[in-house]
Amino acid sequence: MISREVDYAIRIVLGVAAGKGTLVSAAEIAEKMHIPYRFLRKISLALVKAGILQSRRGSGGGLIMAKDPAHLTLLEVIQVISAKGTGINLCLREEDVCPLTPVCRLHPRLEEIQAMLDAKFASIKICELL
Repeated sequence: MISREVDYAIRIVLGVAAGKGTLVSAAEIAEKMHIPYRFLRKISLALVKAGILQSRRGSGGGLIMAKDPAHLTLLEVIQVISAKGTGINLCLREEDVCPLTPVCRLHPRLEEIQAMLDAKFASIKICELL
């Protein structure tokens, strides 16, 4: 499932990438992308630490892409917030969460579906979403 925080991260990246190499103010992104400002600040910091965005402080400051949207995948953005990505079931992302995993007949099928989902997210470049 895509959490609200992951959704906000995607929106932030799209808002900054839409600036096409210019600084975009955090307030502008918050307004255009309907993200509470306090969440935007927290999530954008994580995106900066991950090397996806750069931030510049002060008057005329804002956010700018640090990574080319043509080389940045949706999966990379997702993994900044959720290191294990999106999971269709908890047993696929956390070990020992279910004692039935070793004998579960559904688990291998879920793993296949999860791999397809991860591959799809990895195939989508941010520039394609602009």
